[in-house]
Amino acid sequence: MVVISKCRGTPYMRRNLYIKIFSLSISLAVSQNDTTWIAKGGTLIDEGKYEKAATYFSEVINKNGNDKRPYYYRGLTFYLSKKTDQAIRDLNTALKIDSTFIRPILVLAAINYKYLNNDKKAIELFDKALMIDSLYTHSSFKRADIYFKRADYFEKIKNSRGAENDYLNTIKYGCDDLNKIAYLNLGLLYFDKKEYHKALDCANNAIKIDAFYFDAYSLRYDTYLQLDEFDKATADKKHLKSLKNEKIMYYCGE
Repeated sequence: MVVISKCRGTPYMRRNLYIKIFSLSISLAVSQNDTTWIAKGGTLIDEGKYEKAATYFSEVINKNGNDKRPYYYRGLTFYLSKKTDQAIRDLNTALKIDSTFIRPILVLAAINYKYLNNDKKAIELFDKALMIDSLYTHSSFKRADIYFKRADYFEKIKNSRGAENDYLNTIKYGCDDLNKIAYLNLGLLYFDKKEYHKALDCANNAIKIDAFYFDAYSLRYDTYLQLDEFDKATADKKHLKSLKNEKIMYYCGE
């Protein structure tokens, strides 16, 4: 997902958050449970081969129809390929098997606010996920995941206060891979509200997590310009150029 910010035309690349979280979930599942079928299906999704991924997860379901996970992953695949009816069916099936399974609840929330324009239902689902986490899972990773996705929802309905609070909660509970994106998105939020010092703090925090985070340097560069700190902006511009060249060399295999 490419978002063009209001920052003097600078483009920021916000990775599709559902694919981001899905990738994190894949790595965790493989390292903890050695579920190779999840890794294989996840690779197909990462490559955008949604039809093949759905077929593969169907084969897994045929072998074990009582496992909630292949229904969730096939539902996620249908969601990413915008087959909402099929996605809803599979996600609800996963929840019938385990009503405390948080992941399908979050994808159902996304379907409701992205495709069905049902904001009320989306909020109900986010609240349900938070309640399940507090009662059963007590997982900081899952709680951060919920807040991050709800923040994305709040941004889409122009609720900047809700988005701000949820990004801050994401950072409170999240891991570095998620927090650097939360800091970037929060910084963009502050930039749009002309709260430039807060935007600068967010950019700096993202850079502390990832010293090669191109988008965070882009935000900081634009923020320095707004604050008339031209020497620092010039330094960041040079650094951005070097980072861009490094990316080009990496993609070219040099």
